[in-house]
Amino acid sequence: MTDAPELLPCPFCGGAAEIWRAQEGRTAWIGCMGRCSVLVSKEYKTDAEAVTAWNTRADAAEALRLRDELASGSFYKESDIDAMQDEIARLREALRAMVEEQCDYMRINHLGDPERQHNIKLARAALGDGNG
Repeated sequence: MTDAPELLPCPFCGGAAEIWRAQEGRTAWIGCMGRCSVLVSKEYKTDAEAVTAWNTRADAAEALRLRDELASGSFYKESDIDAMQDEIARLREALRAMVEEQCDYMRINHLGDPERQHNIKLARAALGDGNG
C-alpha cells in the first residue's frame, strides 16, 4: 500500500472499502466489500487520488437544505416557471399544427393507413383535443 489516506467506510451500507486494480501498477478505483458492493467507476492514477474521491462526501447540511428547497417547490423562480409554461404552450401549438398537417396530407392523398390514424388519435389525446 502507498501513503494514501485511510479509507472511510461505504457511505451506503457502512461496509469496508478496498482499493481495486486490474493489474499491479495500473490505475486504481475503490469498491465496497460490504453488502452493497458499490464502487467508484472512475479510475485514478494513484491510490491517494482514489481514496480522496471515495472519502469525499456531500455536506449533509447542504444536502438537507437542497432536499427541503426541492420539496417546498421554491427551487425554480416564478419567472423560470412562467418561461417553462410559455415554452410548453409553444411546443403544444407546434405539435398541434404538425398533427393537423398530417391529417390534411392524409385527406388530400386519400390515405387510410390505420397506424397513422392511430398515431394521430394518440397525439390528439395527448394534446387534449377530442377530435380523434
